[in-house]
Amino acid sequence: MSSSEVTAALLLSVITGSLGHICIVFPHQRGPLDISTSGNPSCFRHGAPCGGQNAEDPKVTLAAGGTAFIKWQQNYNHYSVGYSGYMDVAIAPLSSSDFKLLAVVSDKYVYAQDHQRNYTVVVSVPDMECDHCVIRVRYNAHKPGENTFYQCTDVRVTKTQMTQLLPQLPPYGKNEHICLHKALQLISPPHRRTTDGVTFYGIMYSRNQPDVANYVAVDAATGAIADITTLKYGVGFSRGRLGDVNANYIADGVAAVDPPRGITVMMNHLLSSSLDAPASTMLELGTNNGTVVRHGNVLGFDQRPFSAVVYQSFGQYLTFSIEEETTKPGNYYFVVGGLDWSGNWQEAVRMLDTENTYVNFQWAEYDPGRMMLFVLMGNENDADGLSARIYTFDVSNKSFMSHAEVDVSNYTFMSMQLYSKTGQLLAVSPGLFKDTYPGYSLVSVDPFTGAVVKLAEIAQAGIFENYYGGTIFNGVDQEKGFLYYMLRVADAEADVIATITLSDMTTTFSKITNIRHVHNLARGI
Repeated sequence: MSSSEVTAALLLSVITGSLGHICIVFPHQRGPLDISTSGNPSCFRHGAPCGGQNAEDPKVTLAAGGTAFIKWQQNYNHYSVGYSGYMDVAIAPLSSSDFKLLAVVSDKYVYAQDHQRNYTVVVSVPDMECDHCVIRVRYNAHKPGENTFYQCTDVRVTKTQMTQLLPQLPPYGKNEHICLHKALQLISPPHRRTTDGVTFYGIMYSRNQPDVANYVAVDAATGAIADITTLKYGVGFSRGRLGDVNANYIADGVAAVDPPRGITVMMNHLLSSSLDAPASTMLELGTNNGTVVRHGNVLGFDQRPFSAVVYQSFGQYLTFSIEEETTKPGNYYFVVGGLDWSGNWQEAVRMLDTENTYVNFQWAEYDPGRMMLFVLMGNENDADGLSARIYTFDVSNKSFMSHAEVDVSNYTFMSMQLYSKTGQLLAVSPGLFKDTYPGYSLVSVDPFTGAVVKLAEIAQAGIFENYYGGTIFNGVDQEKGFLYYMLRVADAEADVIATITLSDMTTTFSKITNIRHVHNLARGI
C-alpha cells in the first residue's frame, strides 16, 4: 500500500489507566464491550479479520469523503522493547477482504501490562457509498508469544449531508495544578551546581515533518532543549506519518553510548522494509553533535530483533535477542551476540534451556569488571505483581550462568544501571504499581540473589506519576558519582530531571521541562 492511501492524522491519545487486548469503543464494536477492567474477555479476540465475531447491522453512518472519529482502548499492553508493535484502523465493504488503511498508531511503553489506554484518531472516510462497511482495528504487539488481536465494527457510508458525532473523551485530571505546584517547589531553592555543564542528547520527532527528526541537546539543570542537527530518519515508526507502512525510522529504546569513540549506536528500520520487519541497520551518531558517522546493514543479522545493544569496550557492543523454539511454540531462547563498529554480528552465548514465562525484556547492563551481562526480564503472566528475574551471562567464557528471582515485595522497576565504584546495580523505583502518585526511591539489586535494598528516597509521594520509563542511557557518571533520571509530573505535561549524588544519596532537580518527545535520551560525553 502506498503512503498516498493513508489519510489519517492522530488527534489525541489519552491515558486512562490497560492484556495485548483491544476494544473498539466508538463506533461500538461487534459483540459485548466491557472496558471496566484490564484483560477483559470482550477485548481478547484473535483471528482475521474480526476476531471471530459475526457481522451486525451498521451502528453509525459516516459521511463519504468526510472525517470520522474512531475511539478504541488498548485494554492490555504488550510493548516489545526495540521492536515496538502498532495498532491500525482500516475499512472495507462487508463482502471484501481488501481493507484500506486509515490510521496507524505505534505502541507505547508503560511496563505494567494491565495498563489501560484510550486512543482517538480522526480519519478521512473514503469517498464512496457503502450500505454496509466494516471498520477493523487490530493490535500487533511484535511480542514473543502474542498473536495479533482483532476487533470490528459495522458502519454505513453515505454521501448525504450529515454531522459526525464526537466520541466522549475523558476530562483532564483535576489534580493537574496541585502536582505541578509541588514539582515547582522541588527546585526552590534553586538547583545546586552539580548539573552545570551536563548535557543529555536525544532524538525528537515532529508530527509536521515525520520523515526527519531533530537531534537535540537537553540541559540537565534547566531542562532547556536546543536543536543541533536534522536527521533524515523518523523515530519510532508512524509517530508523525500515521499509516506509512514503509517508514524509515530509528528504533525507540535501543541505544549504546561508546565513550572512547564519542559515538552513540542505534538501530534503524529500513525504508524498504515492511512494517513488521525488525530494525536491521546500524546507525552511529556523534553523541555530542548528532553527526552520522556510519549507517549500514548489520552483517550476519538473522532477523531476531535486538532488544538491546550494550556498550562493551572500544568499538565493541553486546546485543540481546529472544528467539522462539521452532518445535515448541511459546518457548524462547535468550541469545547474546557480539557487534562491532563495522556492523559485524555473531552469536556469542545462547541459553540452552528455553523460557516461556519471563519473556518481557526490560533492560540489559554490562559489568566490564566481572565481564558479565545482566538482563532484566519481566513475568508475562504477572501484570500486577510485576515479578522479574535477572539473567546473568558470563561473556568471557561465553556461557549462561544463572538467573535470580527479584524481590518485588516493596519495589518494582524496569531498568538497572551499574555503578562501577561499588559494583552495585542501581534502580529508581516508584515502589508498587498500585500507588497513583508514588514516592520514588533509589534501590540496589543483587543480580545473584535478587535481594533489593533501599538506599535513599528520591521524591515524596503526591508529585510524580507512576512511570517506569525515565532511565537515561549512560545515565551514571562513573567518575563524579552522579545518577540521572527523568520523572514525569502527574496530570501535567511537565517533567523534571533528578540528579542523585551517590556519595551522600542526596537528590536535586532540574527546572520544569517537557522532554516526552525526546527519545533514546543519553548523557553526553
